[in-house]
Amino acid sequence: MPPYGTAMLSALSRVIQQNWLGLTILLAIVTAFVLLRSPATRLASGQELDALLADGAPKVVEFYSDF
Repeated sequence: MPPYGTAMLSALSRVIQQNWLGLTILLAIVTAFVLLRSPATRLASGQELDALLADGAPKVVEFYSDF
């Protein structure tokens, strides 16, 4: 390992030790975003949705927007 690698590793260790709480909160927020976000739709278009709903069987349609 080059000599500057040891200094960078030491500095990184110091930053983690000094900011562990903030880093833990940031990691929790990122993890929650990844685990709780809405999945992408399986339908490619509105016409595909119309065709799916036109068969006469009861359906539940859930609409969600982040905006």
